[in-house]
Amino acid sequence: MENINLKSYEEFVKQVTSTESNEVTALERRLYDLEKESGVNIALLLTGAIGLSSEGGEFNEIVKKCLFQGKQ
Repeated sequence: MENINLKSYEEFVKQVTSTESNEVTALERRLYDLEKESGVNIALLLTGAIGLSSEGGEFNEIVKKCLFQGKQ
C-alpha cells in the first residue's frame, strides 16, 4: 500500500475546494445570489435535498439488512 503524504494531500484539497466550501461568508453570498437570480427558495431546496438523502439512506439500510443480514 502506498503511503500518503498528508501535507501534499492537504495542498491538493485546498486547490480543488471552492471558496464557498471554505468560507461561510462566500457561501452566504452565493446562496443569496442564487436565490435572487433563480427565484428558487434555497432554504427549502436544501431542506428537500438533505431530507431526500436521509430517506434514501434509511431505505438502503433496509435493503442491506434483507440482502446481507438475512432479515425479512
